[in-house]
Amino acid sequence: MTCLHLLACLLVILQVSASDVDVIPGEDAVLQCQAPSSAKVTVVEWTKDNHSPDDYLFLYRNGRSYEKYQHPSFRGRVELRSSSFADSGDVSVVLKNVSVEDMGTYRCRVLMTSTGGKMEEHSEVVHLRNQIPSGAPQEPERVGTEEGTGPNVPVLVGVLSVALVAVIGGVGFFVHRRNKRPNHQRILQEIQT
Repeated sequence: MTCLHLLACLLVILQVSASDVDVIPGEDAVLQCQAPSSAKVTVVEWTKDNHSPDDYLFLYRNGRSYEKYQHPSFRGRVELRSSSFADSGDVSVVLKNVSVEDMGTYRCRVLMTSTGGKMEEHSEVVHLRNQIPSGAPQEPERVGTEEGTGPNVPVLVGVLSVALVAVIGGVGFFVHRRNKRPNHQRILQEIQT
């Protein structure tokens, strides 16, 4: 039963999609997030990885957005791309006048009610990257030191989950085999005595 739970968690983890958005500082960036259009969106949370979980890029709840919960650096610079997201499921946001400090990993989390009344969650990850204009001098690349250049966390978690399921399955198999062997040996000893 434990293996089934781990497999279910693995499937949920792998449903998180990721995308890259390249933007030149000073321009606007669209951070895309598409929830199923058949569900009723009740909560939309956009967060940035290196900010506190309570400091949102964008928060929609109870039928309206809440600017007072936004991180101060995003106030007045973020809006929903589509005002009719209830019909389309498009909960993408536009981040205006992007700065170098805005570069990084953003997470979109959508809570929704399906047609059967069941609560569901949808998540997407967006990596906002600095696109240097052609002809501009480029900084030397520092592997693994800047935000967004490290390992892809959802993929890493998925691979580790598969490895964990394999290890648990292997251990379970050997424990099962070991438990069968002592009974056989005990019977042989009883026959010999």
